[in-house]
Amino acid sequence: MIKMCLRCSVCKWIPQVQIKSQKYASCCPAMDIYDYHAYSGGGRIILALAYEMGRVKPSEDLLNIVYRCTECGNCAIACKYMNTLEPLEIIMRFREKLVKDGYGPMPQQKAYTEAMKKVNNPYNEPHEKRLDWLIYSKLIYSKKVGKGVLIDLQKKVGRMYQKTKDFMVAKALTTCAQAIKIEHAIGLLETQGITSLYRYFLDLEKNKKTAATRNVLNDSSVREAMKKTKELYVKGVEHPKLGKLIEIVETEIKKKPNTKIIVFANYRSSVEQITKLIKVKGIEAKEFIGQAVKKGKGLKQKEQIEILNEFGYELFNVLVATSVGEEGLDIQEVDLVVFYEPVPSEIRSIQRRGRTGRTRPGRVVFLITKGTRDEGYYWSAFHKEKKMKKILYHMKEANQKKSLLDWTK
Repeated sequence: MIKMCLRCSVCKWIPQVQIKSQKYASCCPAMDIYDYHAYSGGGRIILALAYEMGRVKPSEDLLNIVYRCTECGNCAIACKYMNTLEPLEIIMRFREKLVKDGYGPMPQQKAYTEAMKKVNNPYNEPHEKRLDWLIYSKLIYSKKVGKGVLIDLQKKVGRMYQKTKDFMVAKALTTCAQAIKIEHAIGLLETQGITSLYRYFLDLEKNKKTAATRNVLNDSSVREAMKKTKELYVKGVEHPKLGKLIEIVETEIKKKPNTKIIVFANYRSSVEQITKLIKVKGIEAKEFIGQAVKKGKGLKQKEQIEILNEFGYELFNVLVATSVGEEGLDIQEVDLVVFYEPVPSEIRSIQRRGRTGRTRPGRVVFLITKGTRDEGYYWSAFHKEKKMKKILYHMKEANQKKSLLDWTK
């Protein structure tokens, strides 16, 4: 391909049939500035051929010419009027060859790549400023956002895109999806452990259908996190909650061998891991998950009823459940309920606690990791429940209001 250049110089100009005036005749920015044939698409092709044949040696002048191309692609378009050559592709290959031979990129370009590695943007701006435009646009009001805020933001940006069909809004929509995925990964690390995070990363690797997923996986910081997560997973490092949970369960069973314990966890992967670890200690435990089949696992209604009956008849000690076990379970005399992680919903928190203390005193234990969202979720549910009780108390006192509709007036 490189030898197909006709030396016609069409790559320097707008095709003649399109030229309206001399002012708008040129199409190559480098030629406009340096006004020398070597800086044109054809000129660089000649240099590439000479370099390939060993007639030109690397020098500062050669590198300046090759790297001053803006890669705008005008030469490739103009060339089609006289030839089928791809000047831009040849220039790009020429650059690759120079870099492989140890010549390039230029210092200015190195600064961009170093900035990308250091702060994930070519402008060397602090990584924390990435969210500033969202605040300026009044889409969020603080950089400290949770998953709920991000999901609401994604909906807002989605509505904006439906109205505008703007490329930058679409890009913002992808960025929201990336943020949600990363926030979820951080949540797994803080509240669940290495195994859950490792499995999540594997799922991302298997499903690269969306641009958001691909962008997340291409991020250097995420790649480094994935590498460290795999190393910790191979070493068997786990969340300290798991050790504490096993300790609590073992202590409870030593005090009362036929005790009944329910452990609540938000994710099926955590339920599976907790159940396996309890069984390793020689304690009978069973998973209690929903009917929906995910990754080949799910319990039919008949299987759920069977497990609950066995638990009620004290055939095993520990029931490890997802949110499906929060309501509608008729299990008498549960001695201990363990929250593997707090939940921010006051209703879910009340429902979980309500599994014990029905016919006799019971105990509830929250596993909270200091300095993580566990603390925030616990206090969020606590204050919501306190507010709810206050409203109910006032409703009882102000009995002149006869229905809930009266409270909306």
